[in-house]
Amino acid sequence: MNKKYILAIVSLNILLWVSGFGLLSIYQGNTLLEFQNKIDLNIKNSNNRTSEIINDSIDKTNLAIEKSNNAIKKINEEKLLSEKEALYQQELTIKSKEKELETKSLYLIEQEKNNNAKLEAAAEKEKRINAELLVEKEKGNRINSELKASLEKSKSLQDTLKIYEEFSEKIENQNTNINNLKKDTEDDLNNLKKDTEDDLNNIMDRTKILETTSTSIKWPEAITSIESSIIRLRTGTESCSGFIFDIKSHYYESTNDNEYFVLTNEHCFKYKNYNNIKIYITGLEDPLKGKLKAKYTKQDIAILVFNSPNEYKPLKLVSIEELEKLTSGTEVSALGYPLAVKGLVATTGIVSYKFYDDSKKRDIIQTDSAINPGNSGGPLVIKSGDVIGMNTYVRRTSSGIAVDGSGYAVSSKQLINAVSCIKQTQIKKYIESGGECTILPD
Repeated sequence: MNKKYILAIVSLNILLWVSGFGLLSIYQGNTLLEFQNKIDLNIKNSNNRTSEIINDSIDKTNLAIEKSNNAIKKINEEKLLSEKEALYQQELTIKSKEKELETKSLYLIEQEKNNNAKLEAAAEKEKRINAELLVEKEKGNRINSELKASLEKSKSLQDTLKIYEEFSEKIENQNTNINNLKKDTEDDLNNLKKDTEDDLNNIMDRTKILETTSTSIKWPEAITSIESSIIRLRTGTESCSGFIFDIKSHYYESTNDNEYFVLTNEHCFKYKNYNNIKIYITGLEDPLKGKLKAKYTKQDIAILVFNSPNEYKPLKLVSIEELEKLTSGTEVSALGYPLAVKGLVATTGIVSYKFYDDSKKRDIIQTDSAINPGNSGGPLVIKSGDVIGMNTYVRRTSSGIAVDGSGYAVSSKQLINAVSCIKQTQIKKYIESGGECTILPD
């Protein structure tokens, strides 16, 4: 229903009500019944008029809706007709393109036939050319084979000539070498004979010295002669001993005259403090800076090096042959700086026993010379001042108390083997014998 018609009806009812109240106020003198009758009549008339207005509005609205539907129907019919026309035109276009494609397809098929024919002709031509090339190739191979055979024959003749010339030269050189070898052998035999005699004499002389040291030399003068070669060592908080030794006698040539080598125990570097090594030498107020050259952790051996303008007499390590002649009861002295003392301490005793420690692959000398903490790395010497071992450890009870007469030193035999390992050519041999060798870079 149209909103305007509804609004008109409502407004009319309101107007009638207002009119009714107005009449009520005008005709106050009339009785209530008359007034009620008039109101009922007015309401009835108003309702009839309202119904007429509403029915008329409904008819007009229905007529408007019908016109609108007819217009929409006409528009849809025109749109449908237009779409049918467009589809028809599209169908005609598709049929035209299909015909065009069919024509092109026939052309392409014809072109393909022509191309296939050309390819077959080209393939046949290529086949003929390849056959001709194969014939020429076989002909070239025959020529190359003949040429190669000629070259090989020529080379064989040249090689034969060269072999003959080399053989002649070798025979001549061999004759020369034989003569030189004969002369060198004679010289070597003479030198070997002389060296052997010298070595035997030296061993005999050293043996005589070792045999007579116990009576001809007194300990005070022996210790005084080597005191300057025994050092006190500090590595951080650790205090040990060591000694300068004659490295030139043991497979190693130092190129620096101011360079000295020291033997000590590897366990002195308890915290692996290899970069803070202080060497204290009798007569020097200030310590010298030491550097680790090589270490043998399993055998508890370390080799240090330091530089000094002063001259020191390196101690000699007793040779393996000389060491074998030492017997139990030989007088020895353990030297070092025990218990962090600043003065050299010497304790005398004897060689108790010599044995091989299989667990650590090292030769050991047992002595009853007192060895205390700080003695580690110091020399065990005989009266000649030569070193037969390096003080290393003491036997202790389960409670940690040192056992009297149970000091142990790594023998000079083991020290000599360790020193020889500094020379690179000795490393393999040393390791194969059960040792270890760690050479630190310069």
